[in-house]
Amino acid sequence: MSPSTAFLGLLCAVGALAVELRIMPVGDSITHGYQGGSVNADGNGYRLQLWNDIANDNDVTKYHIVGSQVSGALPDPYNEGYNGALISEIATNINSSLSGMRPNVVLIHAGTNDMNRPMDPDTAPDRLGDLIDEVVAVCPDAAVLVAEIIVIADSTSNSRRETYNAAIPDIVSARANAGKQVMLVDMSNLLTPDDLIDGLHPLDQGYIKMGDAWFSAIKTASQNGWIKTPVPLSGSSSGKGCSSAPTFYPRNQIASGTGSSNVVFADIDGDGKDDYLILGDGGSVSAYINGGSDVGGNQIWYPQNQIASGVAPDASKVRFGDITGDGRADYLVVNDDGSVDCWKNAGSNDSQYPGRVTWIPQDQIAGSGMGNDGAGVVFADLDGDGRDDYLWVSDTGALTVYLNGAGDKPDWKSQGVVASGVGASRSEVVFADMNGDGRADYLWVGADSGSVKVWLNTANDSGEIVWVEWGEVASGVGIGGSDIRFGDITGSNRDDYLAIENSNGAINLWENLCPVASE
Repeated sequence: MSPSTAFLGLLCAVGALAVELRIMPVGDSITHGYQGGSVNADGNGYRLQLWNDIANDNDVTKYHIVGSQVSGALPDPYNEGYNGALISEIATNINSSLSGMRPNVVLIHAGTNDMNRPMDPDTAPDRLGDLIDEVVAVCPDAAVLVAEIIVIADSTSNSRRETYNAAIPDIVSARANAGKQVMLVDMSNLLTPDDLIDGLHPLDQGYIKMGDAWFSAIKTASQNGWIKTPVPLSGSSSGKGCSSAPTFYPRNQIASGTGSSNVVFADIDGDGKDDYLILGDGGSVSAYINGGSDVGGNQIWYPQNQIASGVAPDASKVRFGDITGDGRADYLVVNDDGSVDCWKNAGSNDSQYPGRVTWIPQDQIAGSGMGNDGAGVVFADLDGDGRDDYLWVSDTGALTVYLNGAGDKPDWKSQGVVASGVGASRSEVVFADMNGDGRADYLWVGADSGSVKVWLNTANDSGEIVWVEWGEVASGVGIGGSDIRFGDITGSNRDDYLAIENSNGAINLWENLCPVASE
């Protein structure tokens, strides 16, 4: 299995600074990368040249481009470019991405559609000002680079463009004079009609010019001291987790697969990141330890080969859960009557193979009768004490809980039925920590679409679990719920959304980001 590029936090040293850099390109189809020539026609747009400029600069170590839209073949094919969008429509579309991704560099090229249609071109400068103000309000720490828009072949539309561009320097300087980190990027005469493929969109040669201009502006902003470490995309520092539903951010493929879709994620080596486990016949386990990301943002997996030969009748009986609270997942076999046998994960003494742990048999740690049948038994930490609890899910999604008392063989404390069900069947109910507070939440994962509805696990003063409905937090990615997994891949303490490609077991990641409130 070879790793594939995925998003993780990236760093950049531009000019005199070495700071984490998140670039968000904002605009219309030109930003999205429409048309182009032989190279850029696949949707890379100016972002390909910008990427190459940053990658080839000796001062740059790491970098990243963000956005909710995907186009092109770049390692980070993201942007906030909306085909055919007017300035006001762009402003509406980008708000949630600004607050959820908190870029520290924003590139704005907007207004071409307002000039070409035309849509009240006289008021377009005011709408651009509103767009800039929105970006500054949501991301006051960001360097906001505003371009005069490129040439339009049609003479009437281009005349409007020239009038519009003439107003942009005053719009930018007004914000700069007010102490905002807003800078003009002169693209008014950067391209000629010969650089366009259809009168509006650039050929490769035009996109190359734009990418170079953006990179030069980023270096200037850095020299001005405007590019600072961005707001962390994480939960609150109080340790109580996100205050509202998460944003799931696409990171593309993080593992090319092993040919098996019988995959689970659990932390075997106790480093706070879930590892990639493949279950085989008889409950055998092969592992790839999660090594985080390399300097290019590629997910690293360290192959461990087989780490458990298996003691279960079949893989469906195997569960993983941290029974002892040591941060390492133990190997559990759930029998048909709901009883559980445990092999404690004692860790590994081999630094080269941290996944080849010693399994210490604990015999039976939960007797029959706790759950009505073994098929409904899962393990997750509901009370946030660091030890996974024994959960039984009925056919209708009702939840019965036994809390994990301390010790290698816990004294299970019955809590009775703590959730009556939400209309989901047993196979659609999953438990994962969505907000990073250490307590597993109740998820309904749609069987057909992989959509996710969440009921947040909270507790009142008496310790009773209170479920707070967050509603749908993910609409699905076109893969059925049986091929969706949850695991903390990035070490954020929040479980990420993972989709398995059945053909080869490849893994695609959507990272769980806390929404970040504007300041």
